[in-house]
Amino acid sequence: MKGENYDKGSKQEILLRFLSHEVRKPIANIIGITRFLTDKNCESVNNQEWQSKLDFSLLELDRALNELENIYDNKKEKYD
Repeated sequence: MKGENYDKGSKQEILLRFLSHEVRKPIANIIGITRFLTDKNCESVNNQEWQSKLDFSLLELDRALNELENIYDNKKEKYD
């Protein structure tokens, strides 16, 4: 029984680490980029470069969410 609690805690820790790094990072990047681009003082900025960075962050977020969905689907199939 003690091992089961450790396994559950370990899985929760892995999930929290995944969410905090793989999901929050691109979200933080997207927020930062959009705030930067909407700043009135950045009119001379190369928008194409920043749009590329925004696109990359969106793809990172999409990948992380797809991975999380796959983990959920695999767990669901295991118990169905």
